[in-house]
Parts: sequence; structure tokens; C-alpha cells
Amino acid sequence: MEALKSEIESIKLQIQRLCSFAETNLQKSTPSSSSTETDVTSSAIQQVLEVLNRIDNKLNELTTTSSTSSTSLPSIPYSTNTTGPHPIPNLDKIGHHTLKPLTKDDLGPNLIAKLAELETNTHFSGKVRVAIEDLGIDWRDFARRARPLPDHKQFAVQHCQGNDGFSNLYLGHLKKMPAIDLNQSDKEPTHDEAFNFAHDTIESPPVGERSYFVGEFDKSGTPLAELFSSGALSILGELPGINTLYMHMGESGSGTAFHCEDAELHSYNLNIIGYKLWIMIAPDNTSKFEEMLDDQFGLQKCDQGVRHLNIMVSPKKLLEKGIKFDIICAGPGDLVITRPRQYHAVLNYTPSLAIATNYTLPNEQPIPPGCGVCPRDGLYRLSHTNLRKLSNQPKRKAGATALLYSPPTKKTKTHPTALPNRKRQNTHHSKVAINKQRDKRHNEENRDGHTQQQGQQQEPHELTGHEDDNEGSDEEDDDDGDKEDDDDGDENNNGSNNGNSDGESNQQQGTINGRRLASLTTNRDAILRFMSIVQAWDNADVGLKRLFAGGKPKDELTSATHYDGLQQKSQNFGVLYTVLGMSASFRLSKVMIDDQQRHRTSSHCMSAVLAGRGIDDNKRTRKKLSTELSEARKIMKMVEGYDGLLCFLPLGSDSGFTLRDLKRGSNEQIQAFRTTVARYENLMLLNEVGNEFLLSIWGEGEFKERCFQSKQPHELRTLPDGDLITLLR
Repeated sequence: MEALKSEIESIKLQIQRLCSFAETNLQKSTPSSSSTETDVTSSAIQQVLEVLNRIDNKLNELTTTSSTSSTSLPSIPYSTNTTGPHPIPNLDKIGHHTLKPLTKDDLGPNLIAKLAELETNTHFSGKVRVAIEDLGIDWRDFARRARPLPDHKQFAVQHCQGNDGFSNLYLGHLKKMPAIDLNQSDKEPTHDEAFNFAHDTIESPPVGERSYFVGEFDKSGTPLAELFSSGALSILGELPGINTLYMHMGESGSGTAFHCEDAELHSYNLNIIGYKLWIMIAPDNTSKFEEMLDDQFGLQKCDQGVRHLNIMVSPKKLLEKGIKFDIICAGPGDLVITRPRQYHAVLNYTPSLAIATNYTLPNEQPIPPGCGVCPRDGLYRLSHTNLRKLSNQPKRKAGATALLYSPPTKKTKTHPTALPNRKRQNTHHSKVAINKQRDKRHNEENRDGHTQQQGQQQEPHELTGHEDDNEGSDEEDDDDGDKEDDDDGDENNNGSNNGNSDGESNQQQGTINGRRLASLTTNRDAILRFMSIVQAWDNADVGLKRLFAGGKPKDELTSATHYDGLQQKSQNFGVLYTVLGMSASFRLSKVMIDDQQRHRTSSHCMSAVLAGRGIDDNKRTRKKLSTELSEARKIMKMVEGYDGLLCFLPLGSDSGFTLRDLKRGSNEQIQAFRTTVARYENLMLLNEVGNEFLLSIWGEGEFKERCFQSKQPHELRTLPDGDLITLLR
């Protein structure tokens, strides 16, 4: 009975939306519209509303009858044949076809603002049409040439039979990209066909692997990277699948399990060829959906606990549990948008091709404070103050059931990797082994400077199960329930204490290795890091650039509060912001030195800074601010005479050095750094180009445009060292 009521309520909601839409159009009708047409439309709306009232009355009668009768009404049969109609939830909510398609002018720098506008539109259904035929791209030719980058290794997914409306979707084992026929002229499925396909694929999943490639691809010769951006996410530096475009190409039946985007990000997915079905949980039912899965299986405590279940939930089960959802069918030119924390699963109805990425809206933080991530989450390797890194997989709650199925004969993989060219290395799960592994990583001659931390798991920097970034799913944790629940604090609790002054860091306690720091500041990775910082600044929004280049403050008090405000804002973002923040700190430190007493901090400036922060001016707060200034001056001393090297320091990377390490370096190690870096043959070039970039940020000079600014990150990574140096000139 409850299921029947839920289904009728869904149908009522759709009819009400239709009436509301019709009334809105009626109000907007032109004076030239005939009164007869208006009267007929008004009469039709009134009749529909009367039908809804009769449905309500009938529902009340049924409820009364069922409560007094010992015989319950039969449940609605969910047959797997497609001949009979299914009760359809909000399939493609009213409004999609009434929205004006996005044109080429709406893309590029205007895209994020347009998406923000759509998200507030009451008629927006979750997808909008993009006029892809006007983008100057031969899509059939693009599909023929579409290939993953050479080092990609993941090309399939595999369903596993479950029970009671649940099943699993794992990564498959194909090691080569199979041919997928994208030339079929498929017909868009009806509402019934879409619902039945989703239901049947999850309740009775196909046997064997389904071809599916998700990852970076060659965008050369196309304007895709310029037309489809991630907005402010670009300031975090290159994060494959998060702020870079990913391709999704798969056969019918392939797809991704339920998940939401990392760190409360938005996402968009542009379908180019074929049809996809999206099962979208209503945003206001997020907690209800999580509670259902937690009761059934137990959720891990990290940001991506649902993703780690690799779970598919049938529409029937969602209706049974009273969870509101939509099924959206996306065809060629449809752009599907997901909101922060909105759970969704995707199934390819036909062979399909799409591109996707994440984004943030203006004034949103790329990473929300307190976001908890575990080593299997996509953002685990990102160095960011707002991330709370969990040391181990939390134990699942007692009494949680497991799916009943025969696991695949081969060991299933955890995630598709977002950084497939990086080496893998197995370690033990003990804290001692993790410490040793991190130390060993410093000596690895790895092309991108990364290795595997966690035993039998792929890179934590992958984004798993994303239709909008990386497809596929995690493997089932057979021993998950046997692990003790470790501290849920940040990564300093996992035995590494990286950057923690109370424990051993990767270097000796309280110091840094100056010679190694010099090497990491002048090597290939440093140049690539600088190039990504410049590209991130190129893509930064105008408001951010105005903050830095908006004119020099007139006096020292205004300067102090201005520079301090900028360095405070910069503490919550990625590598670009780390450089911007340190540059602001340098300027603040210079302003704060009393002209009369060169080694004393100006008392007036200190009062102004504390007032700007909204902090009481007392002995304790002054001492804390003095310590901050002293630490900033230590880095200034390190790069004195080579200010441009600030852009090349391994800040926010996987080098093992943190900003705190650099600020607390001893005088001996600072001297070792300066002595070593002075021997680098291209030192003056790095200093010159870095200084030129910093001055341009502050509006005190221009940064000469260089060829690397228009190249894709994966193109730059393939270039030999000599060519990278040439591109800097």
C-alpha cells in the first residue's frame, strides 16, 4: 500500500509541475492570443486539478479500507518484460525542452555563470541542451579518432548479481581498448523503456565484462579545453578528472555505481553520441539514501563511503524505501548537471560517448572545511588545509549485512586510476611500513614523483566511480570488518606526522634537507609545477585577479591589512594559492619592519593587522603574529636575491616538504639550499621567469605570453627537459 501511494504521489507531482508550467505560459501569453484559446487552456488546467482531487479522495478511501481489512492489497508487479507499463517516477522532469539551448557564446569563460543561472531555475530538470552542432567540431570524426592516452590501463566494468534490489558494479580486467561501434543510429528510449532498462540491468545484471573507457584523452586539434572549463577549480593545479576533461566511451550496459562528487563539487557531463540513463537521487533525500545503505551494509566514515560500496540500487528498491529520484535520459547534445552531494548512478542505454568534469560556482570554496578523505578517495593526495585525512579505512558498523553474490573469479580492482603513468609499489599496512614508504619515496626517480602508499591499492589520487570523472567502482573489502577503527583525525595520526612539529617528519625532526630541497626546486617537476601555476592563474576569475592587482595601498597600515588579508584568504586553497599567499606574506613582512628599527616589527602595523583579522590586540596574539612573520622571513632569507624561485619551491606537492617545514628550516639548511641551488645552470632563467610572473600578479609588470600556456598538461609531461627549458624563455 505504501509503495502504491508513493508511486501515485510521484505521478501527481509530475502532473502538478505540468499544470504550473502551463499556467506560467498562460500568464506570459501575448495580447494577440485569442480569448477562446485562453479559455480552453484554463479549462483544461482546471479539469486536471479536479482529477488530482479525485485521486486524493480515492487514496484516502483505500487507506481507510486497508486499515480495517485483514486482506492487504496486492503489490504492483515489477515484471522484467517491457510490454506492460511501469509506474514511472519523475522521468525527465517538465521543463527540459523549454529551456533555451546553450550556444557557443554561453560556453568558455561564460559557462560557469550560465550553469549557476540554470541551477536556480525552477524549470531546470537536471539537463540542458547544448548546440554541439555549432561548435565547429566534426563529432563523428572526433569519435573515430577518440583514443585514451597511451598509458591508460582500464577499459571495462563488470556487474555482479546481488539480491533484494541491490547489485554491484566493479572494474573489469580488459587491458586493451576494444572497438565500440558508435555509428548506430539509435532511437531515444521511451519512459517505460528507460525505466525497465535500469530496473532489469540492476536486478538481473548482464554476465561478463562491458567495455568502458574513462580517462584523459588527446584534445589536440579541438577547442574542447577552452569551451568546457572547471571555473575556480583550476586554481588547485591539474587534478585529472576533477578539473580536467575526461572522456567516457562505453557499450550498452556499462556504467558507474552510485556516488556523489568529491568534496561537495558540482559536475557536468556532455553526451555526444548515444543515450545514457542517469538515476538521480533528489538532493533533499541525500541523508535518507545514506541511511538506507548504512542500515543495509554499513558506510565508512569518509567523504566517499557510498562510492566504496560499488552499489547499484534498482528503481523498485528506491520506490519501496520512499526515496525520491529522477531518471534522466541524456541523448546527443544533452548536458547533465549534478549538484553537491547529489547521489547518482549511470547506465549506458546504447553505446555512447561523452566528456565531463567537475566545477565550482563563483564564491564557493573548492574544498569545504573538514572534508574527511581516506586513502582510497580521489582527493587524498591533494595537499589542502581543508582536507581531514583519515589514517585507515574505518570499521563498518556491527550487524551490517553483506551482499550475497558469487564474487568474480579474478581479484577485482579498486579504482580506475586518474594518474595511470605513475608507478605502483606495495607496502604493508602497518604504520611503520607507511613511514618507510614515505621516506623511500623521496629517493624514487619517478617521472611524476609519486608512488603507491597503500598495500594492494591503486593511487589514492584517483576519482573512482565517477560518471562525471572516473567510472567504475571499488572492490569489496573482505577484511574491512576485521580492522580496528583507527583515529579519524588527519594524516598526522597515521604515523608519518608530516609537518607536525611534535613528531618526526620525513626529514629529521624540526629541520629540512637543504640540498634535496634545492634539487626539488630546480628539477623537471618544478618546471612543470610552475607551468601549471601559470595556467591556473590564466584561468582564474577576474575578481581574484583584481584583489591582487587592484592598485598598491597608499600607506603602511593599509598595506599591512591588505597583504595580510590576501595571505589569510590564500591558506584554504591549492598550489597556486600557496604561492600567492607566500608572496603576500613576503610583502607583509617587509611592510611590518619599522623603518627606524630595521629588526623590529612596527607596533602600529601589528595593531592594524590584528584589527583586520578581528582579533584582540594583546601580548599573546602579538607573539603569535610575530612568529608568523618570523617564519615568513625565514623563507624570504632562503630565496633572497632569487625571489622568483618562490614559484618553483615544492609547495603542496608530494615531495614530503610542507610549508611548515620550510618555515622552520635551520640556518645551516638554508645555507645548504642556497649553496646547492647556486650551482644550477638555469638558475637565472627560473628566477627571471618566476619574478616576472609574480610582478604581473601584483599589477607591477607584464608576463610575456609563452608557448607552454596553450599546451595541455599531458603534452607538457611528454616533452624532454631541454624543450621545457626552451618553453620558459
